[in-house]
Amino acid sequence: VTAETFREFGRSFARAPLPWLGMILLAAGSDYVDLIRTPAGSGFSDLQVISLIVRFVGVFWLGAVLLRRLAETPANAWTLDGGIVFFIVWQLVIFVLEGVVGFMLSTAKNVSAEIIVVPVDPYVLTLIFIALAVPIVDLLVLKIAPWVVARTARTADTTFGKAWRAMRGQWGDAARTYFVLVFPLFIVHYVLTAWLPRAHIDHLTRLECTIGDGIVSIVMLTMLLTLYSVCFKRAQPSAAQTSVPEGPALVDPAL
Repeated sequence: VTAETFREFGRSFARAPLPWLGMILLAAGSDYVDLIRTPAGSGFSDLQVISLIVRFVGVFWLGAVLLRRLAETPANAWTLDGGIVFFIVWQLVIFVLEGVVGFMLSTAKNVSAEIIVVPVDPYVLTLIFIALAVPIVDLLVLKIAPWVVARTARTADTTFGKAWRAMRGQWGDAARTYFVLVFPLFIVHYVLTAWLPRAHIDHLTRLECTIGDGIVSIVMLTMLLTLYSVCFKRAQPSAAQTSVPEGPALVDPAL
């Protein structure tokens, strides 16, 4: 699964160059507004709110287009239909779940702060526990990845139940692939995002790191979507088998 995902990721540049370019520009532009144009400690500005909305809708619209191209589905990749709306809303649900899990882990943070002997910056400790929420939710979503792709591409052959059953024997390989290909990129992205607002560096270096962080975040997202696509394709034979009715053959085997 890891090798297949990596190959598909390499092909994604040729299959969806415009979504790739658009997502990188949106991510880098949003990071520029958040980390460069907004002074540290000035609060959440109106410009940041607009930037966040544009980035969220734009990146995940283009991400849905890229996912359709990767999955090679018959749906028109660029049409703003129910599939793309589902994918954008689904990502909002994911963010809410990550927030809930992060809040639940904050209890563990408070407990561990009393147990840890070595002094740890509370800011760093908070970031570590918040970061744990992302892979937990991502691994849970992998259980239904074929369904997410099917809903985004508007194909009716993979229901929620079929996707869940199909991933029973695939989830372990998909989880290992996540930790090999996606999780390291998430660590780099998260560290950059957490470090840059407090870093004492010159403007040019900050700008370079900001652009780099935007690129890393899109590479991470695309790698995750590629893994979704691979899970979707690998689940098709299993999903088809579960839909075959049991009972005597309707056609004479001799024919």
